[in-house]
Amino acid sequence: MIIANQPRTVARPVPQGTLSADQLTRFVREPLTQLAADWRLPVWDFWAHFAHLLPTQLPLCTQIRHWRDQDGLTLDMLRSILAAMMSAAESGRFNFASDLFTDLGRRVSFALTGAISPEAARIRRIQAQRDAAERRGQP
Repeated sequence: MIIANQPRTVARPVPQGTLSADQLTRFVREPLTQLAADWRLPVWDFWAHFAHLLPTQLPLCTQIRHWRDQDGLTLDMLRSILAAMMSAAESGRFNFASDLFTDLGRRVSFALTGAISPEAARIRRIQAQRDAAERRGQP
């Protein structure tokens, strides 16, 4: 899915099933080469932050490449998501790689669809209730 009016960094997509043995070997040895140059630093920073959970960059780079090429993930979306996940309040709650990938996938999905997370919806609901109570003159 490609979202209209979103700036995209264009990199050569890797067609499925057309990699030479040399290209595949390079992707395994240097996973960041799957991504355009301007995508590499944010992904590397994220991986370095969570290296205790992710022994290799390969799954992370491959998944991000897929979201970029197939779903229209933009660099701005990715930077925002990764920064939020690396915040002090968030990063301590991941105990396993599966926790990390689940949350990353959920955030990417919300970013791509324009939906908001259940937590954000809960916060908006509470704020709306407070605003309504203030309008009625209640504390």
